[in-house]
Amino acid sequence: MTTPRPSIDQILTQFFALQPATGVGLKRLRFFDPLLRRYLETEGYRTLTTPLLAQLAIEREFEPAGAFARIMNADDLIYTLPGFIEPPWLQENLLLRKAQIDMVARLASLVVSRYLGPEDFACALMEVDATLSRARVQLKEDRRASQFDRQG
Repeated sequence: MTTPRPSIDQILTQFFALQPATGVGLKRLRFFDPLLRRYLETEGYRTLTTPLLAQLAIEREFEPAGAFARIMNADDLIYTLPGFIEPPWLQENLLLRKAQIDMVARLASLVVSRYLGPEDFACALMEVDATLSRARVQLKEDRRASQFDRQG
């Protein structure tokens, strides 16, 4: 008998509960938890196959709020994460953007280490890593531009 895989909702609840944050870090986490969930509910369907789209539609008929996070699991989460660190979901505020990028990196690491085998989702993981790299490069460039603007 196979062990049922946890839902995205269960993964996120555990992830955000286990983050060692206080003060400003805790405020940022409390900001990103509902933002990530809103992203998943509005954009997550884009990565689903036809059978999963049908399953999601049925679930939304019964209880629309939180349907994606409630019935999808780790593999669906790893495929949707890159979009959360791209516009329009990527924060414009540089401090929030860095926190968002770091949070997605930690979440992807947790999902892979606890729920997925890296060999099974190599393409999705490469996409997450590539998107994280692009976001970090853009953040670095935007920080430089911001410092230049303040000096100039």
